[in-house]
Amino acid sequence: LINVHDFRRRYNIIFEIPFNSKRKYHLVIAKMHSAGAAKTRYLLLIKGAPEIIIKHCTKILGSDGELDLTKEREEEFQEAYRTYGEHGRRVIG
Repeated sequence: LINVHDFRRRYNIIFEIPFNSKRKYHLVIAKMHSAGAAKTRYLLLIKGAPEIIIKHCTKILGSDGELDLTKEREEEFQEAYRTYGEHGRRVIG
């Protein structure tokens, strides 16, 4: 989705939790480079097993934009995740 080299030029990674099989996610906090910005901005990126990532979320991004993660939406998410997995597809959150 993005060019890693461009990302590393635009953002300074200041904290990282590497992926491991127990934790099942990889987390990065990056300082955003923006010339003349009054406030420093940071970006948190996390990727990993969907069933782990969803537990850290309060909102989801859908075709209708940002939505609160209700119990019903979480169940829809879990069903979609299971469907892909049952067909042998890898899923990353």
